[in-house]
Formats: sequence, C-alpha cells, structure tokens
Amino acid sequence: MEKILVPVDGSEASRRAVEFVIARAGSPGVQVHLLNVQEFPPAEIVLEAGISPEVWQVEHQTAGRKAMDAACNALDEARVHYTTTVAVGNVADQIVARARELAVTQIVMGTRGLSTLASLVLGSVATRVIHAAACPVTLVK
Repeated sequence: MEKILVPVDGSEASRRAVEFVIARAGSPGVQVHLLNVQEFPPAEIVLEAGISPEVWQVEHQTAGRKAMDAACNALDEARVHYTTTVAVGNVADQIVARARELAVTQIVMGTRGLSTLASLVLGSVATRVIHAAACPVTLVK
C-alpha cells in the first residue's frame, strides 16, 4: 500500500504538489495524508500578548485548517480519500516526524526559491526534508 504525505501551506507550490498527487492517486490502495505545520510564535510575542497556550492552540488549528482548505477541496473534487493533521513546531522537523509516524512510502511537496544562496533552487524546508527523511521525497515545481 502506498502512503503519501503532502505538506501544504496554502501556497501555489503546495497546490501544485496536491495536483501532482491527485494525478497519481487514482489507483486503489493509495493513502494521502495532508499536513500543515504552524510555527511557534516568538516567545516575546507570547509573553507580551498574554495569550494562554490553549488560545494559541486553537489559533494554530484554525490557521492550519484554513491553509489546507484548497487542498481538501481539490482532493474532495477528485474523490481521493485523505486525512489531515495540523502540527506545531519546526516545519521540516514536523514533516519528517509525521512521515516516520505514518510510515509513509513517499513525501510529495512543493518547492520555491528563496533569496539565500543555499536555497536558490530549493526552499530551505524542502532541502532539510530531503536530507532528513527516510523515504523518497518528490519535489514538485
């Protein structure tokens, strides 16, 4: 059984990754898992805002679900079964951890160029996932 993890953030790059998976997920036995990762806000903001951890958790879940809306709609329209998860933490670390937890056979994610020299071709998150993942990583341009 093929298990595919698709990290989505609502960007054009993640939309293309979802389209890539839809085009290949028509065969029986393919499981698609969407993941959105919300980063922790800087400690100074948390302290200054005086917002409880519970409220931050609700905000992260709301933002994560919103970021996955387009991906969910596309998968629903294509009649591809999927699961969703919103995680909080370092994006690359959470992607790799979720891939291990689910024992996925592949990670499919978008790329995007950044301004730093090390990330001219691949985004920094994609670069870190490639190096840390135990399964194949497909990058969709």
